[in-house]
Amino acid sequence: MLCGYRAMAQPSITLLVVYHLPASVRRIAHRAAVALPQPVVARLPGGLEERVVAVRAWCAEKRFVAPDGASPLDNVGYNRSLWDWYAERWSDLDFRRRQLANEGRGEEDPALVDRLGEEWGRLDDVAQVVDRWIMPYVSADSVVGEIGTGGARVARMVAPRVGEFHAFDVAPKMLDRARQGLRGVTTAQFHVLDEPRLPAALDGHFDFVYSFDVFVHLDLHVQWRYLQDFGRVLRPGGRALVHTANLDTQAGWERFVLQDRYRVEGFYFMVPAAVRTLIERAGLNLIDELSGEPGNFYYERDYFALLEKPTA
Repeated sequence: MLCGYRAMAQPSITLLVVYHLPASVRRIAHRAAVALPQPVVARLPGGLEERVVAVRAWCAEKRFVAPDGASPLDNVGYNRSLWDWYAERWSDLDFRRRQLANEGRGEEDPALVDRLGEEWGRLDDVAQVVDRWIMPYVSADSVVGEIGTGGARVARMVAPRVGEFHAFDVAPKMLDRARQGLRGVTTAQFHVLDEPRLPAALDGHFDFVYSFDVFVHLDLHVQWRYLQDFGRVLRPGGRALVHTANLDTQAGWERFVLQDRYRVEGFYFMVPAAVRTLIERAGLNLIDELSGEPGNFYYERDYFALLEKPTA
């Protein structure tokens, strides 16, 4: 969010309207909210005033400061520092409240968001992704791995229903959150990655590997390294789910034009043809895909691909 923007004419009317529009327009309203004089804010309708106050608090929040020398293009070191910081801050209900407000969900009780990551998207949309792209391909005997487990937003739905679950993340404090979220799942194992490479000891070990809402932040070369690893750690006939940002969709394009450059915190935008090329070059087969389907936030914005390792 940019915290310096000239207020629009008739700000109260403008803000009342744009909070019901897409996220791209809502962000413009956020910028305007920061610049509104306090007397104007005090005259806004109650619900709108609360949102403006939340936006101001968000801008005043102490932000993540990268370690000296850390590049915002570093998909491991910078990512680790960023997400360890986020995992620590998440315990603060005010921090959670500001995250929700920034997503246009300021009316929700942050105490009810009990797993890190649930503040980023509608639970129904995430559950729909899991039900369509993961659960049909796993069973009580399956060995399953997740790249970028985070706070176990998805793992909590998958891990209890499979034979063995492996959580991979570059951020140790995120994995601590995952351990809390998967408490009681005795078959879960946790791995801190020091590079975008899965442990060699797990070659040919998995029936299914997936990564949801993670590749959207990774650059082309890191995505390529993970796709090669999928082919290495899957058993013949094993499958994998890949989820990337998608420049070809309208929602993806709207998000793209809000960025002035790539950073780990932002999105790295792909197109389906580029993902298909990586899949083919990794020696995997594309067996299903989806791009721009309405009715689900992630389907409308992103690209999903289901892969299979050849049996021969």
